[in-house]
Amino acid sequence: WLVSTENEEDKYILKQIIKDSDPIFIRWALEAIPNWKKEKLPIPYIHIHGTKDKVLPIRFTKATHIIRDGGHIMVLNRAAEINHILQRTLEETAGT
Repeated sequence: WLVSTENEEDKYILKQIIKDSDPIFIRWALEAIPNWKKEKLPIPYIHIHGTKDKVLPIRFTKATHIIRDGGHIMVLNRAAEINHILQRTLEETAGT
C-alpha cells in the first residue's frame, strides 16, 4: 500500500528491491527519516517529489518540482519526467 505500483512490471521490480534490501539499513532508515534534523538547505537545491508519495508525503517537503500522481517509486515508472527536470535544471545551472 505505501509503495503501491501501477503495473505488473513495477510490482515485480518492487518485490526484487524489497527482497534485496538490507534489513539493517531499512531499520536504520525508518528511524533516521522521521528524526532527521532539518539542517539549512543548500542554495540552490533541487527536490523532485510526487503528489502521491505515501511513504514521505509531499506536505512534509519543500519540493522544487512536483510530479503529479508520482508515488514513492516514481523513479521506476516516471523516469522520463524526472530526467526532463534534471536535464532542464542542469542546462539552467550551466548557463549561470
